[in-house]
Amino acid sequence: MERARATIEAFEMLEPVEMHVESGMNVFEIPRMIFKEADRHGIKILYNTTSLVGIIRRKLGEKIMGNKVYEAFTVLILRSGKVNFKT
Repeated sequence: MERARATIEAFEMLEPVEMHVESGMNVFEIPRMIFKEADRHGIKILYNTTSLVGIIRRKLGEKIMGNKVYEAFTVLILRSGKVNFKT
């Protein structure tokens, strides 16, 4: 089972769509940007706006102060519709 999961994760990471988030952005603008970029590539995101904001705050809390991004990061949009972050 572990091997199957690892294979799926490796497949999803093939050619992800990268999107850069600059410092100074409002955290609530990021989901809209993710949806727009995903639409351009025919990818359906598995999360709604509220879920994405929560994920961003949990995974990148040290890069966000209040509602502002204070350190740039990269969003990886996977073909499966999942979203990962690279710092």
